[in-house]
Amino acid sequence: MRPWPVRSRPSRAARLTAPALLAGSLFAGVLAQVPAHADDWCFDDPIVSVQGHLLDIRTSLPVANVITKRNTVVTVVIPSNVHGAVLVNNVSAFPMTTTISASGPAWSGAGAIPVSVQALVTADVSFPVVLTVTPLGSALPLSALGDPATTSGVTNATLNVAMSLTQ
Repeated sequence: MRPWPVRSRPSRAARLTAPALLAGSLFAGVLAQVPAHADDWCFDDPIVSVQGHLLDIRTSLPVANVITKRNTVVTVVIPSNVHGAVLVNNVSAFPMTTTISASGPAWSGAGAIPVSVQALVTADVSFPVVLTVTPLGSALPLSALGDPATTSGVTNATLNVAMSLTQ
């Protein structure tokens, strides 16, 4: 005979189900308290480097369309002789691919560097999208170095922002 009572251990399913139900009810409570408005937008914003210049690229869409099946492709077109790289490819809000295409006309090495940012959001339904490109300073914390360039449109149509990066 044991001097202490024998306790049964909860099953693995019970140990996993209880926290999941708790998290789900807490999440549902938060969603119920934060109503979505027609003017609520979400975005992902990869950061790219073009010849040492940082660009924050935001492709935004209404929060109401976050669950819509869609894909976003962002292409940064730079001169053929300029170095570019994707530094942060943030894909937390929706599927997104960001690429650098060094296919533009060669840069002379003096003056502003021409850059074109294209975004295509493909979706089964049409909704508004906004493309914003902001030059950033290179010191931490990152902050806007110049005015953002913005364009808006709808899904399934390519958005294009052209800008010049000054040396």
